[in-house]
Amino acid sequence: YLSRDRDGTLAPSTWGNIDIWLRKTTNVSGNAIQTAAKDIQRDSISTRQSVVHGDLHCQNILVDENEEPWPIDFAWCHDKSSPVLDAVMLECSLKFFVIPHGAELQPLLNIEKYFASKAIPDVSVNDTPYADEINLALLGVIEIRRLAQEEMQIAFEDYRKALFVMTWALRMHSGLSQPYLLGSLAIMAEALGYKA
Repeated sequence: YLSRDRDGTLAPSTWGNIDIWLRKTTNVSGNAIQTAAKDIQRDSISTRQSVVHGDLHCQNILVDENEEPWPIDFAWCHDKSSPVLDAVMLECSLKFFVIPHGAELQPLLNIEKYFASKAIPDVSVNDTPYADEINLALLGVIEIRRLAQEEMQIAFEDYRKALFVMTWALRMHSGLSQPYLLGSLAIMAEALGYKA
């Protein structure tokens, strides 16, 4: 886990180590990510409004004996919000929580580059530990994106911005695969035009 100062922010020594790792792994600096986060959070996106679950992650979806999904825990449910909220939260949950944290990072970051450039990617992994678990999660991400683009009519550029902001908001969540999450932020920042 990342070390934090008393106020919960990353300790400077930790951020320095992360920045070195990010530059080696993705060629994007932590500064580029932070700049992207500031800019994109000030930006706006255009989507239709609907009722949203508000906390739609994999632990809030039960699957019955007929393999039908059932969302639970509607405490954050509200109307007149963007459905992109549920879509990007569920994508983050599948990628950074469901994919085993012991999975090899480089294949995941290679896939993330594809996700950053394709609205509805068709991608899978082979010959890597946890391939079956990874591919199941990837199928879920692909279906979420298909629904977001085709059914909810969310533009890919807006989806990417919302996904970046959600990933940024989750960067301190200790239950998620933080190396994958931080690598994903770097890759998305670059795809959105922020360079090292």
